[in-house]
Amino acid sequence: MFAHTCAGGSKLSLAALRALLEAQRVDWSVLWEKIIEVVLACLFVVQVRMTCACCQHLECIKAISKMSSI
Repeated sequence: MFAHTCAGGSKLSLAALRALLEAQRVDWSVLWEKIIEVVLACLFVVQVRMTCACCQHLECIKAISKMSSI
């Protein structure tokens, strides 16, 4: 199924994953919104323990929540 990854390993870029899924008629925008929801839910759960050297916790969450496409 993923024969094209044999030479390069098992890691796909998000762009390659998107192309692969869209070729299988997966609605990327719906899937991406669900991925963002899961990531945000996880960040909210761990926000007390999360450290971010470059910004405040809420700024990290805001940045991720603004991701709507790759």
